[in-house]
This record gives sequence, C-alpha cells and structure tokens, in this order.
Amino acid sequence: MHTKTLARLLVPVAVAAALIVLLQLAADAQARLSLSACKKAISRDTVYGSEWVPRDCGNRFTTQDPYIALVILVEEVREGQTVVAVQLLDPEQTSILASRPTLTVDPGRIISYSFLLVLPVAADTEALARENRRLVNAMIPVRGKPVRERLGEWTLSVGLNRGTPQTLKFRLEAVPGVSASPAPTPAQAPTPAPTPTPSQ
Repeated sequence: MHTKTLARLLVPVAVAAALIVLLQLAADAQARLSLSACKKAISRDTVYGSEWVPRDCGNRFTTQDPYIALVILVEEVREGQTVVAVQLLDPEQTSILASRPTLTVDPGRIISYSFLLVLPVAADTEALARENRRLVNAMIPVRGKPVRERLGEWTLSVGLNRGTPQTLKFRLEAVPGVSASPAPTPAQAPTPAPTPTPSQ
C-alpha cells in the first residue's frame, strides 16, 4: 500500500517509492474507496516501507482535539491512470482543500494507496512534530479563520475518475466552558497533496 500525504495542494510528492504488486490480474474490477476521520494516525514500519494506522475514528470531534486525521484508502488500483478528486469543505462550504492527483499503475500490477490529511485543531506545527514529524508534512494549512473557530459539519468528498464521489461528514464542536480563541494558530506549512509512504 502507498500512503500518500497531501503536499502542495495539486501536486503529489513521493515520500517513499515502494509498490505492493499482487500476482493476480482483474482488469475489469473497480478500485475500492474508503474514508475515515480519526483522532490519531500512527506511522508503522512494514516490510514494504511504512503505513499510517488510524486510531479512535468517528464523526464527532472537539476543539480540544489536537488534530483530525483524514485517511483516504484506495484499494486495488489497476493498470492505467486513476484520478483521485479530493475536496474538503468547512461548515460554511468554503473550500479548504481541492486536489486531483493521478495514480499511474503499470500493466500487470494492482496497487493500493492511502492518503493522509491532517486538519490541525488545537495543535500547532511544533506539537505535531513532537508526536510525529510526518504529521507536519500532512498538515493542511488553513488560511484566515483557524479550524477551531469553524464549528459545525465538515465535508470530505473523494471521487475516482468520473465516478460518483464518496462523502464523509464529521462535526467539530466546542467544549462547553472552554474558549477556542486562546489556542495558537497553526504555523503555515506546504499545502499537502497525497504523497506515498508504502505499506503492506
């Protein structure tokens, strides 16, 4: 599996270049897509490189959560080119991220990819780096109002080629009695676009 981190908004950047090649061919089958929102993403080494392991997933988060890890899993990508259209909208339907990376697979190969997006809430760049520096590479820089002040329902939409997009909705809520304002605004970092860290 390739783990991809969104870096540079529209351009996928390879972090590690290893492939999982499955022996069977099934050219007529479609790639499978799954989305999840989690409180943590842990990097784990495998024989093929490394992979992101999501932890504590759900659809409700608070302004005290350090970040929200958005994991996009694209399995069994066949030969040819597959365009992954990614869009993240805040509760006011403002586009926070729009990206269309292309996955290219050689004939005879079947590959799985995973994309990691880190939406910073209470954590800043230094806090993310202390947990895992790779989280900083996956961080989405949000311009203007910080994430912790964008309360309500967020929408992650992902489509493959011209197929119907799959949507994941999750909510960011304030903690009663706790003001979101004093938290530091995340430092600016390169805008992420899906970049690979291979996994088993």
